[in-house]
Amino acid sequence: LNGNLLIKNNVDVQIDLGAVAKGFAVDVIAEFLERKGVRHYFVEIGGEIVTHGLNKDSELWKIGIDRPTFGGSPGADLQHVIQLTNMAIASSGDYRNYREVEGKRISHSIDPRTGSPIAHNLASVSVIANTCLIADGLSTSAMVMGQEEGLSWLESKDGVEGLLITREADGSFK
Repeated sequence: LNGNLLIKNNVDVQIDLGAVAKGFAVDVIAEFLERKGVRHYFVEIGGEIVTHGLNKDSELWKIGIDRPTFGGSPGADLQHVIQLTNMAIASSGDYRNYREVEGKRISHSIDPRTGSPIAHNLASVSVIANTCLIADGLSTSAMVMGQEEGLSWLESKDGVEGLLITREADGSFK
């Protein structure tokens, strides 16, 4: 890294910005709608959301946060429902993208400190922030950190709220 320039000398090294791509795209669409004078909207791409104004019933937008069950369909089983306007929310979890290897679930999220998939009981992190890009990056980062470190880190950030859901040994969620 040299200022704003990133030089990659090793052909095996890759940079994947997919962790924040949906959040960024949602923000771009929301900014477009704002420039066009739209005052009431709900923009969602793959669960990353920006809301503004009110819904068709003149109420705050209601957003369901899925219970992080493996193989569940989005919206089929909700852990929480929140109301939101003029903010963004993004979630990261271990329950949609994973592999099973010899009967063990392996997360798609890699901890850059170890180079290995995350392996803790934090199942989902949802973050509310002013932009979806920020919410997306914070939720992914907190998910990688795990429950205690992720919660502490989110609490140190101004202007954001987070919901962390853990998978307990008995299969329940907390």
